[in-house]
Amino acid sequence: MTGSHRSGSTWLTNMLALADGTLLVHEPFNIEPWAYSLGGLAKQWFAYAPSLPREAALEAFDVFLERQTRKAFLKNQPQYWLPPLRRRGRLVVVGATALFMGLVIPLSGWPERVVIGLFGSLFLIALHKSFVHIRAKRVALHREWMIRAFAIGLAIATMRLIFVPALLVVADPSYRQITTLSVASFTVAFVLHSSVEEVWIRLTRRSSVPGTRAANAT
Repeated sequence: MTGSHRSGSTWLTNMLALADGTLLVHEPFNIEPWAYSLGGLAKQWFAYAPSLPREAALEAFDVFLERQTRKAFLKNQPQYWLPPLRRRGRLVVVGATALFMGLVIPLSGWPERVVIGLFGSLFLIALHKSFVHIRAKRVALHREWMIRAFAIGLAIATMRLIFVPALLVVADPSYRQITTLSVASFTVAFVLHSSVEEVWIRLTRRSSVPGTRAANAT
C-alpha cells in the first residue's frame, strides 16, 4: 500500500492488516534517520526495489520481517502482569508521540508545529485532567474531559476528509500548496471538533457537576 502524505494510507493498511494471517510491514523504505530504511539500502524516497542489490535487500527484509513477527507475537500474548497504569498510559504515549512528530518532524514546517503544538498540548492536558477527576471519583468531570480529549484525537481523521477533497479540487498541487492545505485542514478540523464538543458538553451537562453555574447557584 502506498500513497501521499496525509492520505489515509496508514489507516487503510492497518485495517487490511487485521485480516487473519496478515503481517503489517510499516514503511520499510522510509529514509528518515529514525526509520528502518531497509537496513540503510534505501537512500531516497520512493526507492525502486529492483534497483537495489538483490541479496542484500532480501537479507535486510528478512531481518525486518523477523522483527515485525516478534512484535506481533508479543502483542498477542496475555499481558496480565502489566500494571493497570501502563494500560491507561497508552493514550498518553499516543498523544506524546503525535506531539513529538508534529514538533520535531512536521510535514508543513512551522505552521504545523504551531497547530499541532497547541492542540496536542490540549489533548494531553485533557487526558491528565480526566485521570485526576476519575481518581477523585468525579465521574461527571471525568466524562467532560474525556469528551474533549476524544474530540481532539478524532480531528486527525476529520482532517483527512477535508484535506483529500481539497487536493482533488486543486488538481496537481505543488508541494507548497500541499503543505498549506495540510495546515489549513488541521486547523479547521481541530477548531470544528473543539467547538462541537464544547456545545455538546454544555447541552448534556448535569446541574450537579462541580464548577457549573447551576451547581454554584445551589
